[in-house]
Amino acid sequence: MTEKIKVFKHNSICIDVGDRAVYVDPFEMDETPRDAAFILVTHDHYDHFSPEAIEKVANKNTVLVVPEKMKSKAAELINTIAPEVAIPVHYGLITGTSKNAGEEFSRLVKSPVKVEVRI
Repeated sequence: MTEKIKVFKHNSICIDVGDRAVYVDPFEMDETPRDAAFILVTHDHYDHFSPEAIEKVANKNTVLVVPEKMKSKAAELINTIAPEVAIPVHYGLITGTSKNAGEEFSRLVKSPVKVEVRI
Protein backbone atom coordinates (compact mmCIF):
# COMPACT_ATOMS: atom_id res chain seq x y z
CA MET A 1 0.00 0.00 0.00
CA THR A 2 2.83 2.46 0.79
CA GLU A 3 4.09 2.18 -2.81
CA LYS A 4 1.23 4.52 -3.72
CA ILE A 5 2.82 7.34 -1.68
CA LYS A 6 5.40 9.54 -3.41
CA VAL A 7 7.48 12.00 -1.41
CA PHE A 8 8.74 15.03 -3.32
CA LYS A 9 10.73 17.99 -2.06
CA HIS A 10 10.33 19.21 1.50
CA ASN A 11 6.88 18.22 2.83
CA SER A 12 5.25 17.63 -0.54
CA ILE A 13 3.58 14.26 -1.04
CA CYS A 14 1.31 12.59 -3.56
CA ILE A 15 -0.97 9.61 -2.93
CA ASP A 16 -1.82 7.72 -6.10
CA VAL A 17 -5.51 6.75 -6.21
CA GLY A 18 -5.63 5.20 -9.67
CA ASP A 19 -5.84 7.63 -12.55
CA ARG A 20 -6.10 10.58 -10.11
CA ALA A 21 -3.96 11.72 -7.19
CA VAL A 22 -4.17 13.43 -3.81
CA TYR A 23 -1.45 16.02 -3.21
CA VAL A 24 -0.47 17.51 0.13
CA ASP A 25 1.50 20.77 0.00
CA PRO A 26 2.78 20.45 -3.59
CA PHE A 27 6.12 22.29 -3.81
CA GLU A 28 8.77 22.69 -6.54
CA MET A 29 7.16 20.13 -8.82
CA ASP A 30 9.44 19.09 -11.69
CA GLU A 31 6.63 17.64 -13.81
CA THR A 32 3.18 18.91 -14.84
CA PRO A 33 0.85 15.91 -14.41
CA ARG A 34 -2.41 17.86 -13.87
CA ASP A 35 -3.83 14.71 -12.23
CA ALA A 36 -4.94 16.04 -8.82
CA ALA A 37 -8.32 14.93 -7.55
CA PHE A 38 -7.57 16.78 -4.30
CA ILE A 39 -4.90 19.27 -3.23
CA LEU A 40 -4.57 19.76 0.52
CA VAL A 41 -2.62 22.81 1.72
CA THR A 42 -1.71 22.70 5.42
CA HIS A 43 -0.68 26.33 5.93
CA ASP A 44 0.46 29.52 4.20
CA HIS A 45 4.26 29.16 4.28
CA TYR A 46 5.78 29.43 0.80
CA ASP A 47 7.00 25.82 0.92
CA HIS A 48 3.49 24.52 1.65
CA PHE A 49 1.40 26.92 -0.46
CA SER A 50 3.09 27.21 -3.85
CA PRO A 51 0.78 28.57 -6.56
CA GLU A 52 3.29 27.53 -9.24
CA ALA A 53 3.31 23.91 -8.05
CA ILE A 54 -0.46 23.83 -7.56
CA GLU A 55 -0.99 24.98 -11.14
CA LYS A 56 1.19 22.08 -12.34
CA VAL A 57 -0.92 19.40 -10.64
CA ALA A 58 -4.42 20.95 -10.72
CA ASN A 59 -7.06 20.55 -13.39
CA LYS A 60 -10.63 21.80 -13.79
CA ASN A 61 -11.99 18.98 -11.59
CA THR A 62 -9.51 19.39 -8.74
CA VAL A 63 -10.84 20.09 -5.25
CA LEU A 64 -8.51 22.51 -3.44
CA VAL A 65 -8.64 22.40 0.39
CA VAL A 66 -6.89 25.25 2.24
CA PRO A 67 -6.99 26.79 5.74
CA GLU A 68 -9.62 29.51 6.18
CA LYS A 69 -7.01 32.07 7.22
CA MET A 70 -5.56 31.83 3.72
CA LYS A 71 -8.81 32.90 2.12
CA SER A 72 -7.44 35.86 0.13
CA LYS A 73 -4.38 34.03 -1.23
CA ALA A 74 -6.40 30.91 -1.91
CA ALA A 75 -9.24 32.77 -3.62
CA GLU A 76 -6.77 34.49 -5.94
CA LEU A 77 -5.26 31.14 -6.93
CA ILE A 78 -8.66 29.48 -7.19
CA ASN A 79 -9.86 32.20 -9.53
CA THR A 80 -6.78 31.55 -11.70
CA ILE A 81 -6.94 27.75 -11.94
CA ALA A 82 -10.75 27.54 -11.68
CA PRO A 83 -11.25 24.18 -9.96
CA GLU A 84 -14.75 22.77 -9.77
CA VAL A 85 -14.94 23.01 -5.96
CA ALA A 86 -13.07 24.88 -3.19
CA ILE A 87 -13.43 23.89 0.49
CA PRO A 88 -12.13 26.36 3.10
CA VAL A 89 -10.76 24.72 6.25
CA HIS A 90 -9.56 26.07 9.57
CA TYR A 91 -7.23 25.03 12.33
CA GLY A 92 -6.09 26.69 15.54
CA LEU A 93 -8.45 29.14 17.21
CA ILE A 94 -12.11 28.70 16.48
CA THR A 95 -13.33 31.92 14.91
CA GLY A 96 -16.78 31.78 13.50
CA THR A 97 -19.51 29.27 13.15
CA SER A 98 -20.52 26.87 10.43
CA LYS A 99 -23.09 29.47 9.42
CA ASN A 100 -20.63 32.29 8.65
CA ALA A 101 -17.24 30.54 8.34
CA GLY A 102 -17.07 30.59 4.55
CA GLU A 103 -19.07 33.70 3.69
CA GLU A 104 -16.10 36.01 3.13
CA PHE A 105 -14.17 33.34 1.24
CA SER A 106 -17.22 32.64 -0.93
CA ARG A 107 -17.44 36.33 -1.85
CA LEU A 108 -13.80 36.24 -3.00
CA VAL A 109 -14.21 33.22 -5.26
CA LYS A 110 -15.65 33.81 -8.72
CA SER A 111 -18.21 31.67 -10.52
CA PRO A 112 -18.28 28.90 -11.73
CA VAL A 113 -16.16 27.61 -8.80
CA LYS A 114 -18.41 26.13 -6.12
CA VAL A 115 -17.43 26.82 -2.50
CA GLU A 116 -18.41 24.11 -0.02
CA VAL A 117 -18.17 25.01 3.67
CA ARG A 118 -17.71 21.94 5.85
CA ILE A 119 -16.85 23.50 9.24
